[in-house]
Amino acid sequence: MINVSNSYKTITKKIKQQDCKIALIDTEQKLNIKETKYSFEGQLFKSIMKQLTITTSITNSLKSKTLNFKYGLYVNNQFEYIDLGNFYIKDEPESNKGAEEIEVTAYDNLVHFMKTFKQSEMNITYPCTMGVFLQRMCEVCGTDLYSTDFFNNDLTIPEDYFTAQQITYRDVLDKVAQATLTTIIIKGNKLYLVPILVDSVEVLDRSYLSKLVITDKFGPVNALVLGRGDVEDNIERVDQNSINLNGRCELRFDENEFIEYQREKVIDAMFEKIKGLTYYAFEASDLGVTWLEPVDCIGLKNNENDTYNTYLLEANITINTGIKSDTGATIPEETETEYKATSKEEKKTLEVERLAKKNEGKILDLVQQNGEFEEKITKVEQDIDGIKQTVSDSVTYKREISGITEIFLEDAGEAEILKLEVKGNRTYEANLFPGEDLFPSDELFANQEVL
Repeated sequence: MINVSNSYKTITKKIKQQDCKIALIDTEQKLNIKETKYSFEGQLFKSIMKQLTITTSITNSLKSKTLNFKYGLYVNNQFEYIDLGNFYIKDEPESNKGAEEIEVTAYDNLVHFMKTFKQSEMNITYPCTMGVFLQRMCEVCGTDLYSTDFFNNDLTIPEDYFTAQQITYRDVLDKVAQATLTTIIIKGNKLYLVPILVDSVEVLDRSYLSKLVITDKFGPVNALVLGRGDVEDNIERVDQNSINLNGRCELRFDENEFIEYQREKVIDAMFEKIKGLTYYAFEASDLGVTWLEPVDCIGLKNNENDTYNTYLLEANITINTGIKSDTGATIPEETETEYKATSKEEKKTLEVERLAKKNEGKILDLVQQNGEFEEKITKVEQDIDGIKQTVSDSVTYKREISGITEIFLEDAGEAEILKLEVKGNRTYEANLFPGEDLFPSDELFANQEVL
């Protein structure tokens, strides 16, 4: 939350005089602005980027320029301004020929993390800690780190997980947010890892709110699952007493390299940190509460004076002759790991198993793809430099039919078919006729089986 005076908050509830100061920071030139839109949208345990869109009459090039945005209210015979930060214009604004105004879109410093992660840029020695790793990421992306004091800042990172995946620094930040149980924003133009607070920094009653709808409840969190995507290989920690009382509410983090290979080491502390998290999803319209920042923990009071604790995760504020502000928060998609956490013994029998880490030179995966009628399993083994590649496919075509009819094997093309099975649920005369495009190998045989 940005600090403002009590008078500022009081004026917010009334008809007020307001002012937007938007200036190019290199020249301090103040722009003539007709309309300003300030917005953000995101979720807990990810990164949230703020956006600024202005309508202006400026004609010179704005690409790669940085704007500073201040919003002020007339308080005690002068304007009191709050600084909402710097915003970078990544692309040249589009302008219509003959138009007197153009619309310019800019983003906070998270935009500088929207480039491909490269170890050659990081130039970091492994193993290192999460704090050292994140500090170096910020240096590469030209943004200061607000603080190195955050949960799991001493987590060991043994090697480079991300260069081979060709993902962005922003993607890596989302993984950092999960591993540190924070939500990442830009605060004071610096990268800030916001911890999940449980006490409200501000309580908004109906004197601030013109509309309030509480839509859903999330929590209390009583299960944490660290999984590996579609692979049935999970570990979990649960609060069984809470599950018995409230039902299961689960947080699940999948394929996070920072914790994937040391899950047993970190899961207990992570669960204790997040256990009991509860908040409400909401939709609201307010009178211009501009001092709140993304992920601020707030209380919302309804007409009955009931207070609902939540987090500010969405905002759309439009400022022209007046101010219109819509805010909200959504809850994570409901997840529930229906199968039990996998033990060491059970891992040996898994049909689909991750056999190597993504960052290693050799990757061996079993990939399963399901369609309406068939199931395809592909085994791919490939050296990272492409010297050797082995691919084998197994395709199961499933057709449920009744009565006397024909079954057509489609999409086989010129694939080498080693075994073809036809099965039925009663005795019948099976006539198998290969199509014109089917080329059986010498090892193809028909196996008719009556169940």
